[in-house]
Amino acid sequence: MRTAITIIIVTLALGFDHGPRVAQASAIQGLDSIHMIDALTGWAVGTLGGLPYRGGVESILHTTDGGTHWSDVTPASPSGRMISPNYDIDVLTSLSAWVSATPDTPTFDTIFLFHTVDGGRTWRNVIVPARDELATGWTSVHFINPRDGWVLAKGIPHMGSADADIYRSTDGGKTWNKAGSTSDRLPGGQQGDITFLYATTGWLSGITIATDSLYLYVTHDGGRTWQHQGLRLPPQVTSPWYSATGSPMFFTARDGILPVFYPYKAIPRWEIVFYATHDRGVTWGQTTPVLVDSYWDCPRDFADINHGWVVVGDALYMTGDGGRHWTTLRPASPFAPVKQIAFVSPQVGWAVRPIELSDGSRQTPPFLMKTVDGGHTWAPVAYAVSQ
Repeated sequence: MRTAITIIIVTLALGFDHGPRVAQASAIQGLDSIHMIDALTGWAVGTLGGLPYRGGVESILHTTDGGTHWSDVTPASPSGRMISPNYDIDVLTSLSAWVSATPDTPTFDTIFLFHTVDGGRTWRNVIVPARDELATGWTSVHFINPRDGWVLAKGIPHMGSADADIYRSTDGGKTWNKAGSTSDRLPGGQQGDITFLYATTGWLSGITIATDSLYLYVTHDGGRTWQHQGLRLPPQVTSPWYSATGSPMFFTARDGILPVFYPYKAIPRWEIVFYATHDRGVTWGQTTPVLVDSYWDCPRDFADINHGWVVVGDALYMTGDGGRHWTTLRPASPFAPVKQIAFVSPQVGWAVRPIELSDGSRQTPPFLMKTVDGGHTWAPVAYAVSQ
């Protein structure tokens, strides 16, 4: 086992001035992702000035009134330009969040992170040196408390596999250790996300092109070594089978949900099985599958260990017993199409609608919907964004 290489983080600034936007806040055309802490407070990634792949700019947004008003809190890079954040935000509290970003000056050996503890009013800029081929790939950051965090740096997949490195911090991001790598301790494949329950215990999920294989690995030493964790197959899944494993979600120190996708018989559909644990992830039990169209585009969320939702087309499947039984809801238009749902309680949740449909046509507002009755009915949220 190689000795971990300590990497000292360079802190460039505290509390960057956000500076003026090129366009006005009304140019926010939609939301890419949303993470609500409670019924009032949350974070989002919004699109400014058009779709991202058409010259649009991603923006970090913060709300304190349930999504009606959003503040553009996008941090600035050392050069003074607004960063281009990745789609996901690692949210700790209503005021604390981490985000990885693409630098305005191209680099090939650096991971850029930004951290705020005051709701985005000020940000700390952190630079993590990384392997050239990984710093230009996909990066995910995950903290379980103000001190303990991990960065997963993943390269571009080739022949169904991708290199990845894991970096760990135990001092709130001031210093980092390289904890593991696909070259010596991590399994190959297409890694998804890294999720930790404790400072020692975490999971690495993803996709493998090998048949009869599940990509789920667990660590009990903070990410230095990993062991494959098997799950009991649903009775209708027979060899050869494929799978795609999502990230586990924990709601208490013992209770969590793990989504896994399997192909459904001979038709081009998939089924999602939410495995449940009540012993800190030592064992996972099956629940009733839900048929979905794709594992790439399957909006889903759980508010707690019992209450969950899955969107399939214009239908919303709801469970109140941890996935053992599902009820089909047909919310009235304009609920569908939906690309993400986010619930903070069994009653209150939001649905994010896409700007553009799969056929390239433009979607019409509203882009954000809200429910206060567990998903039975949805109302448009006419939100505004301010600087």
